[in-house]
Amino acid sequence: MTMSVRAFSWARIVGDNRRRFDPEFREGAVRIVKETGKPVAQVARELGINPYTLHNWVKLDREREGESGTVGASERQELARLRAAEGGLGEGHSGLSPAVVRRQAAVTRGAGDGA
Repeated sequence: MTMSVRAFSWARIVGDNRRRFDPEFREGAVRIVKETGKPVAQVARELGINPYTLHNWVKLDREREGESGTVGASERQELARLRAAEGGLGEGHSGLSPAVVRRQAAVTRGAGDGA
């Protein structure tokens, strides 16, 4: 039983030694990553913080802004609208303009002539 009390006491000491960062510092660090486009690891090194810590801050910021990679309801509606419009193009339509199709046909015919 004494061993678990020691382990508990040690965990409390380690937990109390964690660095704390004020919200302004966090926001500034995330802003540097977003505005400069520098890698998280490089910005973290420049600021003297753990890269994983900064990565977590950037991830939280993206989730708050809705940039987490998930598609929202309005985006799903827009995709459905675009897919429906694309489906009405017809079976044989390649999506290319007639001029491009004619040019490609001419190039293909010329390549078969040995020219």
